[in-house]
Amino acid sequence: MIIILTMAGLNYVISGLDMLQDYPDIKEYIKNFDGACGFMDTTNADPHYNAELEKQMSDILDARGIHTGCSWGCMLRGIQAVLKGTVTRESIEEQIVEYEKKNIEFMRQLDKLKDEREEFLIETDDSDKHLE
Repeated sequence: MIIILTMAGLNYVISGLDMLQDYPDIKEYIKNFDGACGFMDTTNADPHYNAELEKQMSDILDARGIHTGCSWGCMLRGIQAVLKGTVTRESIEEQIVEYEKKNIEFMRQLDKLKDEREEFLIETDDSDKHLE
């Protein structure tokens, strides 16, 4: 399974790993989770579901209620990948740094385009001068 995450999603994974340090039962649950309908839609009818741990997970990882179903599932799959050793925390942190570099470069390019546009407007804005 390939999970593609945004920079925010990658940060959620790192934050989630940090928050779970004191919760080995939840870490183990996430690591071994294999519910038929994923983290969001697996119900107590599934033998992989643990209502108590699901509640604790929600309280710890989404205390402010900011996650959508998609971001919740992606974050948990990212955490699961790290816990299983499929992905390293370091590789996620490297991806975050790369996203930040690309974002900085994008903002520089955007500023450059804005400056060029302003120069163009200044150079070509003589449409009202004949009215003076």
